[in-house]
Amino acid sequence: MALFELDDTPLPDEDFVREGIPDDIVAVVEEVLDKCDACADAFFDVEHRTAMRRMLSRAARNDPTIFRRKAAPERLAAAIGWAIGRANDSLNGQFATTTVTDFLAWFGVKGSVAKRAEPILAANGAPTHQRYGMMMLGAPDLLTSEMRQSLMRSRDMVLQAE
Repeated sequence: MALFELDDTPLPDEDFVREGIPDDIVAVVEEVLDKCDACADAFFDVEHRTAMRRMLSRAARNDPTIFRRKAAPERLAAAIGWAIGRANDSLNGQFATTTVTDFLAWFGVKGSVAKRAEPILAANGAPTHQRYGMMMLGAPDLLTSEMRQSLMRSRDMVLQAE
């Protein structure tokens, strides 16, 4: 079970993996990447940037149609940042660095990005239709060390209570 395999090693400062991304979507993916990186600099940290890069790379390789549709790169980047921020409790959560409202305003996005995030989540093997509660990403390597530490503490408390 993945919960027992968690560690609290910080995510590394990792380059974006371009290998396997179809040529016809590279330009759009690069635009989204630039916006994700700028977002991480503005609101989060290196771990969030690495998590967003991983999510973007996997989505581009696993479902390139996401990037062939008519969608603004800002909205795609906001959806990735929203999912990573929500899963790591960095948007309106216990480790919040900003609010969802301010986060989306920074991108110039109005309204929710939840629908835009669904195909990105699906391409990463994560469950979709997650409106309430904790956002699940389907991969612990998209969680920051702070979030994994929190999960490990909760896990250990439950085990000690048994």
